[in-house]
Amino acid sequence: MGLYPTWFEGDTTAAPGTLFHYTNRRALAKILKDGAILPHRATPAEQVGSVWFTTNAVWEPSAGRMSPLGRPYTFEEMVSQNGGLGRILVDAAAAPLSLKALRRLIGPAMQLVISGGRRITAPAGSPQLDTFFKANEGRWFGTTRPVSRAYWLAVEVWKSPRWVEVAYLWEEDA
Repeated sequence: MGLYPTWFEGDTTAAPGTLFHYTNRRALAKILKDGAILPHRATPAEQVGSVWFTTNAVWEPSAGRMSPLGRPYTFEEMVSQNGGLGRILVDAAAAPLSLKALRRLIGPAMQLVISGGRRITAPAGSPQLDTFFKANEGRWFGTTRPVSRAYWLAVEVWKSPRWVEVAYLWEEDA
């Protein structure tokens, strides 16, 4: 058991011009109802709310959560909670901010990351975090604005061993 599925079928990288937003299915239901992926602050110390996206088409471990034991939940544990996992494929134009720009906007709160199953806590701007974020530049993108369904290309849920597109309907705004 690890931070990725033990068996996966499909592409490992998003198609050019597209990005994924990962979430759990409970949150996915709210996003579908709202008609937008809304920015939020992951920690109270963040200066602005944001929405994160990735080119990773398998799963983004940073979208995972920490267990009460202080370790990241495994992929299998995440699948078994909150109704499972979901993701939204969006046009990359929805996320114009690079990782570097997001770090500037979010501020010093961005000092805790999960990498390779390890929890890394370091002062913001530390060489350890700078190395981690530099390695992920070009893979993570974001925005501080809501991402409406006008940018959505597909909604998918995890059904081992792959992501499966699901139909979603909404009423057009009057």
